This record gives sequence, structure tokens and C-alpha cells, in this order.
Amino acid sequence: MKGAQKIYLSHNMFNKGADGPLKLRSNASDRLERLGFKCLWLYDKNDFKRDLTPDEIVGRCYGILSVSDILVVLDAEEPGWGKNFEIAYASKHNIKIYSIWRNSGQINQWIEYYSDEIFSSLDSLIEYLKV
Repeated sequence: MKGAQKIYLSHNMFNKGADGPLKLRSNASDRLERLGFKCLWLYDKNDFKRDLTPDEIVGRCYGILSVSDILVVLDAEEPGWGKNFEIAYASKHNIKIYSIWRNSGQINQWIEYYSDEIFSSLDSLIEYLKV
């Protein structure tokens, strides 16, 4: 599974302020790229300096997902409109979906249905991808 596979990193961007999600994404990206994956994402730091239009957000999202091999949902336990549509798009286009559900409670049925694999942490996903 290692190699030049492209991973789209999905997570809520605005519910914790810009700093928290960027750290979450940066940590995941750094660790996955050390395994040889290429990580892709919707936003960069400059995007927080201006409002993106809906056309920019959705068009960029689907464009990036269309060239991805894997969708990793970094915070599947947190609801999010964009994330839900990304999961549906990935499923429809046969892109692997790996979700991280960090809560100890019951996994949401929609996440369970659409995910190829569900992990309790980034560490457990990393271990799985090393194989």
C-alpha cells in the first residue's frame, strides 16, 4: 500500500479556529508523507486570509478528490457538511475511505457504512498503512 498513493485529508476546518485543524492536518500529513504517501488537502494557510466562494470550495474539493487514491477522515466523530459530501463522492468514485473515530462511544452508522476501515487514532491508521 505504500508508494506514490495520494491521500486527501478531510477534517472540520472552522469549528476549533484555524490553528487547531491546521495542526491536526500538518501532523497527519508529516507522518503519512514519511511513509511515502502524497497528502492533498482543500485549504492552505492563505485561504484563511479571504473567503472562498462556494464554487471555489466545492470545485477544488472534487478536483482534488478525483485524483486521490484514499480519503482519510481525520475527525469522523465530528459532524461536518463538507466532510459528508467528500465521503459520498469518494464512495461513488471507488476511492478508499479510512476514517478516524476518536470517541469511545458507538460509531455513527453512516461512517461505519461508508468507511473501508475505521481507526481509533492516527497512530492505528499509520500502523495499518505500514503493512
